[in-house]
Amino acid sequence: MSLKGKEALHMYQIGIDIGGTNVKIGLLDEALELTAETSVPFPHTTAADLAKKIRAAVLALLEEKNAALCDVGSLGAVVPGSIDASGETVLDAHNLDFHNVPLRKLLQEQFPGIPVYIANDANGAALAELYKGAFTGCKTGVLLTLGTGLGGGIILNGKVPMGAHAAAGKVSCLVSNMTAKKLNCYKVKFDFLRCRQRSFWFRPKSSQKAVDKTRVLCYNK
Repeated sequence: MSLKGKEALHMYQIGIDIGGTNVKIGLLDEALELTAETSVPFPHTTAADLAKKIRAAVLALLEEKNAALCDVGSLGAVVPGSIDASGETVLDAHNLDFHNVPLRKLLQEQFPGIPVYIANDANGAALAELYKGAFTGCKTGVLLTLGTGLGGGIILNGKVPMGAHAAAGKVSCLVSNMTAKKLNCYKVKFDFLRCRQRSFWFRPKSSQKAVDKTRVLCYNK
């Protein structure tokens, strides 16, 4: 272990949100509290170039904490698109122009020896809310992300359901006008949902006496 690794008091986790405009990177401590963060522009070049830029940004964050890569326990990256069942490949992320990109492998090459995971961004956000946010104590939750595009994540019985095509909860391509000549995945009309606050409790009328609460959370990325 390096000298920096010896001096560091915590084992850190790295969280990365890859968006069509910016790549946001956070450093979390053992309590999953955010201790440092940074943002770099999405390169719009190649996925391999992106992975290199992420490594450089992570090293800079660790330098701020007098730590090194040996102090990192895991790295998780989320993207606004679909991930294959094995968690290796970004099948389609149109905002990034990623199609069948082996993102986990590319990141693993930049962070050897560190467990690397990739996921859909809304699914990752839903899990984060479950373990350290608005969904704490809930078994079921629905989350909508409002950013460059529109995303959705579902917590069902404490887990993220993937669906038959790894697209459960993905509301971007819901058809709201069957007579429209052109369909735009990001022009979705939600007449059934108004988010007046950051989060609110919801109980179906048919189950007012239900013990388990369901939380619907909307936020702007």
